[in-house]
Amino acid sequence: MAAPESDCVLAQWGDQVVVFHRPSGQTHFINSAMAQLLADLSGSSGELEALTDRFAGAHGLQDRALVRHHVLSLLLRLEELGLMERLRRANDG
Repeated sequence: MAAPESDCVLAQWGDQVVVFHRPSGQTHFINSAMAQLLADLSGSSGELEALTDRFAGAHGLQDRALVRHHVLSLLLRLEELGLMERLRRANDG
């Protein structure tokens, strides 16, 4: 789950995006792909397959395995930055 939109202030210059996360007081520099993924997370359930499909479509990419890997690495980075948190299903243990 992404941080609520009200928790983040974004400013973009070209391919670079600055995100100020109000709750932590931290500022992060991310690229436009991460910013788009963050926006997709706030507007959807955040299922990996749906995010992969949107990312591939937005960037005209065909190699689904490669795109899925890239999206997963971006999600992990967003989690490390505290801009999203992973929701666990009850059966995930």
